[in-house]
Amino acid sequence: MNNMNRFITFFIVFFVTVFAIYSQTDLEMLKNGISITVSKKGKLEKEIEKNGYRKQDITNLKILGNVNAKDFKCINEMTALKYLDLSDVNILPGRSFTIKTIEKGEEVVKIKCKIEDANVLGDNMFYSLNNIRLVKLPKNIEKIRMNAFSGMQNYDIYFTSTPPIIENMECLGECNTIIVPSSYIDSFMLSFGKYQNKILKDNAPDTYELNVSNIALDYYLKGAYPYVKHLKIKGKLSKNDVNNLKKCINLESIDLYDATIQDVDNLEKWGNLLADDVKKNDTLIYLENEYKALDNKRLLLEKERKTIEKKKIELEKQLQYKFLRALIGLSNEELEKEYKNDNVSTSYYVQNKVFNELLGKELNMELEKLDSSQDPEDFEHAQAIIDGKIIGLEEDYEIISDEMEYYVKQYEFEKQQAYQKINECSSIPNDLFKCFEKIKDIVLPNNTIIISEKSLPLNGVTIQMNKEHIVMCKNMYY
Repeated sequence: MNNMNRFITFFIVFFVTVFAIYSQTDLEMLKNGISITVSKKGKLEKEIEKNGYRKQDITNLKILGNVNAKDFKCINEMTALKYLDLSDVNILPGRSFTIKTIEKGEEVVKIKCKIEDANVLGDNMFYSLNNIRLVKLPKNIEKIRMNAFSGMQNYDIYFTSTPPIIENMECLGECNTIIVPSSYIDSFMLSFGKYQNKILKDNAPDTYELNVSNIALDYYLKGAYPYVKHLKIKGKLSKNDVNNLKKCINLESIDLYDATIQDVDNLEKWGNLLADDVKKNDTLIYLENEYKALDNKRLLLEKERKTIEKKKIELEKQLQYKFLRALIGLSNEELEKEYKNDNVSTSYYVQNKVFNELLGKELNMELEKLDSSQDPEDFEHAQAIIDGKIIGLEEDYEIISDEMEYYVKQYEFEKQQAYQKINECSSIPNDLFKCFEKIKDIVLPNNTIIISEKSLPLNGVTIQMNKEHIVMCKNMYY
């Protein structure tokens, strides 16, 4: 995996982890906040005191009614605030407010904020809220200025209606999560294209039965991944589907019985291993051995033929026929005697033994005549006998070659079929289940044939699989 892929994977995991936290905690926290109704604009602080609270102690607040710049000044003075629900407020224009902050030691920095238009989120409206984790925006918000969230860190934005006009989309770059109404998920995905990985639905089911044969997994689960606890999938998952599946980090059970899921990065490797696992049938093995044996005999005869030719030339030149016995080798009886008395080496013994058996009676008789012969024609006659035997071997070659051709083609076809099988069945990637820390039940695809090393969880997980189909499985941990 290159550095860019690692970078992308890290941020996918990071954002999904954030989703999981807010789907279970922060959204619930909004339901438990202090509720303050502002009956008259600019009176938020008085209403807080009237209800017996101190603004600097409030961590979770829901405001209702009409608010203006003075009210936002009060909000910025609530430095302990973590959860702010503005979904039922109207932001009224007019006036401005100044926020005083201490930065760089004792230097006082003044930030001026002005609300110029109704239901517009102006610049620096939450500047002092350094501890804020989640802001739920007004339902009637119409526009967000480019520096509306300036000063905030590690926060989440909760939209409560259709996407408003955003002066500069970069203003959402620092937020962790963008929570949106489930009914408007498609609109937000379209409008917030570059921040799709941050978008989370405000609510979603925890159980799904999906068919991904013609529709991507993301179509069903976009913005809902961290809510998913129980999942049943049919059809073939693409590489993108597999990557998106890993976002379901709260998953407790998954049923892939009728699904096909493949380790696409290793398909060629798995295919080759499956092909290599195909065994040759007994007939092909026999023919190959026979073919090899014939070849060895042919090579031996050709070697001896050259030896005879060489010796014949020497005899013609020197008329030294006493070397004839050395030419044809020892007879079987003499060979055994010499070998028993350690007068010849093992290699010489084996070579001559095979040679004597190969030549047969006819050639041996002809060669024995050469013992007392000084006629080069006798040598030519011996050569002719060897040539005839070589021709016979070559004819046997052709017969065996023709027969082998059929079985070799059959063998290659079976290997190709085994290779293609990987594109029809399931191979489990070794990192598929690593993200599912809460997983308890796994049903692997019924057509699983390969389970990668260490691809399954270690302990405490029930795993159902069709072991009869699995042809390759190495160091499984489950």
